[in-house]
Amino acid sequence: MKISNNKVRLISFLDSPEALTAKKEAETGQIKDIGSLTDFDDLIDKLDQN
Repeated sequence: MKISNNKVRLISFLDSPEALTAKKEAETGQIKDIGSLTDFDDLIDKLDQN
């Protein structure tokens, strides 16, 4: 939600430039691995501890 000058407007992350770029990259196979499933599980465990 974006609020400015007493106007409220809903903003969808899926319509953001970043999300649209990520969607295009995924659809055209321009993706790269940034870690393993084990790395992700370790991150989730750390977040759960906090």
